[in-house]
Amino acid sequence: MARPLALCLPNSVPGVSRESIVGLAARAEQAGFDSLWTIDRLVYDNLEPLITLAAAAAVTQRVRLGTSIFLLPLRQPALLAKMVASLDVLSRGRVVLGVGVGSRESDFIAADTPYRGRGARTEEAIALIRRFWTEGAVTHEGRFYQVKELDIGPKPLQRPIPFWMGGRADRALDRVGRIADGYVGGGGGPRRFREAWPKVRAAAQRAGRDPDLLRNACLAYVCVDDHLARAEETMAAYFRRYYGSVIVEVGQDTAIGPPRACVEKLQEFYEAGVQIPILVPVRVDEPHLERVLEIRALLS
Repeated sequence: MARPLALCLPNSVPGVSRESIVGLAARAEQAGFDSLWTIDRLVYDNLEPLITLAAAAAVTQRVRLGTSIFLLPLRQPALLAKMVASLDVLSRGRVVLGVGVGSRESDFIAADTPYRGRGARTEEAIALIRRFWTEGAVTHEGRFYQVKELDIGPKPLQRPIPFWMGGRADRALDRVGRIADGYVGGGGGPRRFREAWPKVRAAAQRAGRDPDLLRNACLAYVCVDDHLARAEETMAAYFRRYYGSVIVEVGQDTAIGPPRACVEKLQEFYEAGVQIPILVPVRVDEPHLERVLEIRALLS
């Protein structure tokens, strides 16, 4: 049986088009990918992640649809509950909401949301959204949100939609273990995942939860190119544009080079305990996306 493998739709890559989202989503399902994911930013020229997944939902039937990760504290919980539940209904129950607290203050300024306290705000929002998805008239008097007898519909087909969380700091990993259904590792590859995942499991155990019930995934940035040096530079250029600097060890933490080399790197993800590597293409030209899709067959 083929190992699970996911694909991040390139909604944050320069040159992204309708075909590199909608066409790629349909082809990825046909190729045997298990799930499709999107990246979230506000002050950046990426396509909005939930709208992108809605487009993908319209041309697929089987694959799960996830966010990796969605900046939850930038959104109002009642509106977000309705949007995500609507996507779950329209996709026939395929949504995974992967969220994080965010690390760029510019996104919070643009959303007119305080940057300080974003972790506590996220925790309260998750609890409230779960109630909107499973209860009728919800009343809540919290630190950040106050609602009275709100009945938000539609209810999702999944009861409830799973919440996964990202993060790297110890406080964030503790939060994942305490309240999330799964963990999404970031761009640090197998090296950083090995450090983070035991901390998530330990936090779950401290909270009286069964760590074996937690799921996980990890971003695997990929550039398939027979010329290794060119692949390295393409990968570094993506990180410089998106993060402002190259925040990973390109040779260690990403899948670069010819297809077989990328598959070998993915084996390192599995060996580190990653259940679902999420391929993140850093180029959207058609020949490159076709080679990324071929990784599924090579891995099988």
